[in-house]
Amino acid sequence: MNKIKKSLKDFFTFFISLFSIGAVVLLMFQEYIILIISSEEYIGATQTIDYYIFSRFLMLMNVLLAFLLLMDKNSKDVTKSTVVAAISMLIFSSYLIPNYGLVGAAISATITFFVGNIYLTVKLNKTIKIYSNKSIF
Repeated sequence: MNKIKKSLKDFFTFFISLFSIGAVVLLMFQEYIILIISSEEYIGATQTIDYYIFSRFLMLMNVLLAFLLLMDKNSKDVTKSTVVAAISMLIFSSYLIPNYGLVGAAISATITFFVGNIYLTVKLNKTIKIYSNKSIF
């Protein structure tokens, strides 16, 4: 099991590091990137980029956690996570989008992935005990 935990740690570390580097570059140069790929009228989109980057980071974590659960043959937990996330998205979107528009949609997506992340982490910990009192890092 220790070899599996080390492989999982390396797997998580690689993808999180890769995503983090891309996210930092995007955050640092978001206005320039928008101006390169579109025009100045879309510069207001920078308000939502921060939320979307964080929500995509959480989405990446959800995919990795779901993958680990599926490896352990826990497809029911992954399905339940999807249902919980869908309900969360409906609830938050129905309030945030009418009141905050595109920023509300970005916030709703971030909250939804965060809820899914918590659910998957709890299920994964119960299933394969990847998080224990001792750090795996």
